[in-house]
Amino acid sequence: TPTTPTTPTTTINNSLTQSEIKFTNAFNTQKPTLALFATCSTKNELYIIRDALYLGLASALDLPEYEPIRATVVTDASVAARVRSADGFRNMVEVARQSFAWEPLATAVIASANSVGCDLEEIWMTLERGRLEW
Repeated sequence: TPTTPTTPTTTINNSLTQSEIKFTNAFNTQKPTLALFATCSTKNELYIIRDALYLGLASALDLPEYEPIRATVVTDASVAARVRSADGFRNMVEVARQSFAWEPLATAVIASANSVGCDLEEIWMTLERGRLEW
C-alpha cells in the first residue's frame, strides 16, 4: 500500500524541532510574496504585502483561524469578482482584513512564529524600515 510522506522531525544535524521545520517550510513557501515588498513605495502597499504574508503563513501552517477567511475569499461570489480584477491581490487582502477573523488570524500567525523563536514582527519592521528609507 502507498504511504503518505511525513515531515521529518529533525534536520540532518538534529537541531530543529518538528514545529520549527513546519514553520520554516511555511515561511519558505511565502518568499515570493515577501519579495513583493521590493515593489512598494508606500506604507499602505507594504501593509498589503505583510498581510498577504500572514494569510499565506496561516494557510501553509493549517491554522484554524485561516478557515473563516478562506471561506469568505474563496466562496463569496462578490469577493471572487473583486479578486479577479486588476487589483485582485490587494482586494483579496482588503477583504481578509475586513473579516471578523482577521485579528485572530494575525495573532495566531505571530504566536506561531514566536513559538519557534521567530520574531516575525521584527523581521517585517526591518524590511519596512529599509524599504521606506530606500
